[in-house]
Amino acid sequence: MNASGGTVYEWYPSDFLDNAGISNPIASLTRDQTYYLTVKNSDGCEAKDTIHIRVFDRLDVYVPTAFTPNNDGRNDVLRMNAPGLKEIQFFRIFNRWGQLVFETNNRKIGWDGSFKGQPQPTDVTARWPSPPSVDRVELTPPVRVS
Repeated sequence: MNASGGTVYEWYPSDFLDNAGISNPIASLTRDQTYYLTVKNSDGCEAKDTIHIRVFDRLDVYVPTAFTPNNDGRNDVLRMNAPGLKEIQFFRIFNRWGQLVFETNNRKIGWDGSFKGQPQPTDVTARWPSPPSVDRVELTPPVRVS
């Protein structure tokens, strides 16, 4: 959590916070929690805000099984979606012959359906690593490029 613009910060409840009186406390949560913040500046002005933090008990990775990279602004890019996951080791797309056609370690970047500027045929496979305690996950069935 991170607040700014004040000289006094009050987070409520203070449960599970390392310091409820600073702008950027660290929350150690095992369940969802709502925090209320009151910020005061040196002139005595006050502002309030609320943040709800969701805690995920397991990592759910979702990659669509189809997308349409036809530049219509809808479903043009294939991305992995994993709520609560801050970073990934890799996200790779292979064509049907096993050739790597896309790779990223930025979970916000997706594949546009091309390789070296050329549109790719259907039947590609997406791969990404699972959390350390789980073996590698492979998407089944293959992603369909339409």
